[in-house]
Amino acid sequence: MVNLSVGSVGYFGQRSGTHNLSGKLINVGWEPETTSIIKPFVSIRYDDILADKIVIGTSVTAGLSAIF
Repeated sequence: MVNLSVGSVGYFGQRSGTHNLSGKLINVGWEPETTSIIKPFVSIRYDDILADKIVIGTSVTAGLSAIF
């Protein structure tokens, strides 16, 4: 199953003496369709942080999720 999320995010306390930064994020992930309570997943997250200039961050996450 493929998951997609798009949203806004706030970054608090990143710079002393300035306002809190805002940004947008896009997250795309995959996990297999299975009846098992433990599922592997992988996700790629892309952030645009709106500061003096646009700062771009990308991360990859892999792990296991458990459903009870």
